[in-house]
Amino acid sequence: MEGRTASSTFLSEVRETDGVPLPDRLVGDIQLVVSELVTNAIRHAPGPCGLQVDLSADGRAVRVAVWDTSSRMPTPRPRDACRIGGHGLEIVRAVSRSVIVQSGSPGKQVTAEIELPQPVRSESASW
Repeated sequence: MEGRTASSTFLSEVRETDGVPLPDRLVGDIQLVVSELVTNAIRHAPGPCGLQVDLSADGRAVRVAVWDTSSRMPTPRPRDACRIGGHGLEIVRAVSRSVIVQSGSPGKQVTAEIELPQPVRSESASW
């Protein structure tokens, strides 16, 4: 899938260029969010879609934004372990610090922010 490849390339650059520590599990979560949002856009929108993966404005999260041409807003379903399918938004919300849906012209954009691990600060006091 092109979205996973693009996000993988971006995350490699963040690791190497910016020196941001990205545990493998976090990389997997980000790629899962990309897959779920792009799959939903392809499945539910009657036209093209787009993907943007970048660092959030505060530098503390990776932003995954997917836009599509459908004006229909995603509707979260109640949890149901017996249901086959329809868990994408639930999964995205579970691994993201925030999920924002914005209507546009045409269509909408869904943006998820996945929090990055923050360095542990070593604070000490001298007496």
